[in-house]
Amino acid sequence: MLDVWEPWVVLELHMELLVSGMIIGFAAILNHAYTLAKLRQMKKIIPRRPPNCDKDEEDTHSFLDNQTRCRQEASMQRANMQFLRPCVIMHEIMEVGKLAFNRNGKQWGNPLPKFSCLLQQTPKVAGPQANGESLTKNAAERNLCLFDELCIVLERDRLKLLEIARFTKLRALDFYNILVQSCVKMGKKDKVAEILIHMAKHKVPRNVGFCEGVLKQFAAARWFKEALQVYPVLTSEGLEPSAIMCSCMICFTADCGEHECAKHFFSRLRSMATPNLRTCITMLKVHREQGDWKAAMGIYRDMQTHKVTIDSQVLNMVMRICAAAGMANEVEQLLSEAEADVSESTVQPVAAQTSLRIPCIDIASYNTAINVHAIRGDYPAAVKVLMRIHTHGLKPNVVTYHALIDAAACAGKAATAWEVYEDMISCGLPHDKNTCSILVKTLSPNPTGDCIHKFLDLLGEVGTRCDSKLKTRLYHSTIKAALQLEDSKILVRLFAQAQQHHAWPTAESCRELKKLVGTVQGPSLQDIDSGGG
Repeated sequence: MLDVWEPWVVLELHMELLVSGMIIGFAAILNHAYTLAKLRQMKKIIPRRPPNCDKDEEDTHSFLDNQTRCRQEASMQRANMQFLRPCVIMHEIMEVGKLAFNRNGKQWGNPLPKFSCLLQQTPKVAGPQANGESLTKNAAERNLCLFDELCIVLERDRLKLLEIARFTKLRALDFYNILVQSCVKMGKKDKVAEILIHMAKHKVPRNVGFCEGVLKQFAAARWFKEALQVYPVLTSEGLEPSAIMCSCMICFTADCGEHECAKHFFSRLRSMATPNLRTCITMLKVHREQGDWKAAMGIYRDMQTHKVTIDSQVLNMVMRICAAAGMANEVEQLLSEAEADVSESTVQPVAAQTSLRIPCIDIASYNTAINVHAIRGDYPAAVKVLMRIHTHGLKPNVVTYHALIDAAACAGKAATAWEVYEDMISCGLPHDKNTCSILVKTLSPNPTGDCIHKFLDLLGEVGTRCDSKLKTRLYHSTIKAALQLEDSKILVRLFAQAQQHHAWPTAESCRELKKLVGTVQGPSLQDIDSGGG
């Protein structure tokens, strides 16, 4: 039949047979390598049967030495039997492989093994421990159950985990790292302390990398209070914290309100490295809670010195801390520096701008400057800041106008405050309950009928959007101002509008109203008194 086929068909059949033979041979080589690796591993774990002690030995050894050697071999076999179950447990827990974590505590993928490693050790089959490249919840629960069993076996047989680790050639730190991640996965906060105590009991030395990994996992799970309890255990052996550990502890202590501890770790961090932007913002929040504007300014100057990127959030935070302390000069200085940075950035090309010279000023920075002048009642200085807003091409918002109105009201310029309010309305900006809370200041200490009528118009529109507590407070302040004028028309309108909004006058206001009934002419005022009674 070969004579009938074409020559090219015969050649193709020969090639196919050759390729099939190569594939079968390669598969046989891999199978042989796998079998040898499996046998080597089983020889390490499965104990061998002791040789016959009655067998004649060489003439150079005595009968006593032979018995001693037999007893030693039998003792080693019994030790191997004790190590068998702990080794199996440790292998099962470590099936997922060595875990690595980034600075946010999230797990990286495991690196792929080299092809040469497959010929030297038994290939690992992805069992229930692995789900892609991360630890599953079922695997984490199984790991913790195996750990409980391991603790019982080690306690019963008086074994040390470092002996098991040396026997299995596995790293003890990777073993405990996987157990910590299993606790985080299952949400068992108390179990982490038990694992770390077990680690210290078996005298497993901890290094900086292990401690950083534990703190990163706590940060990812937001276990801040638990991290404060675990940190002394991690550093109980005199381990000095690294820069990453200090950064984590600053975040934990600041969130838990341990401000002095946060300052301590920040001081240690500064002695080792330059704090990053996130850490500086965390410390600024700590100083904001304490009202320490000097410390906030110190962090800001250090960021400038070490050329840490300063964005608008940092600038506005430092300005607000200084403004809350009434430090108008410091606020103006920060604003002027930011304006200078903006001016330089418009002249320099983008490539020439350093991280320190990134423009970070916005409308919130100017609003903070206006607010600090409003606290001091310096309306002319607030107006100058408004002029600078227009000069730098920014557009005032509702907060800007509210700050200006507040500055005018605090300076005793009621008419000017209402003019600023009218400018705000003409710009198409809406009024709200905050507008009422600011403009009510214009009704004291010298109220006018025009201001009361304007405020009642505003309160009639916004009053339905105010909560009952704020609405009652606003009407009480208005009634108190109207009683000073002793104007019956204003009082009639005021009490009628207050009744519509279910804001009832105080007992003191009713007593003052009764006193006015006999002195002020007007039947409408008597109707109010009779209705109120």
